[in-house]
Amino acid sequence: MYRALLEASKLKTGNDAEVTLRFLKTAFFYFLTDTTNSRDHLTAIESILGYNEDEKTKIEKVQAWKY
Repeated sequence: MYRALLEASKLKTGNDAEVTLRFLKTAFFYFLTDTTNSRDHLTAIESILGYNEDEKTKIEKVQAWKY
């Protein structure tokens, strides 16, 4: 997943918003499909979207049953 971000940032064919959106799309896809690393993907999504600590805590409580 992070490799995709690095490749996208190297290309610089679009603006920063486009690169961020591509990375978010990839992170969300793998969050839904890669059950062994879903926590890492959720962390990436939270970071991309800029959630604060309170929001992250609420997400963690809801997601806790999965882990």
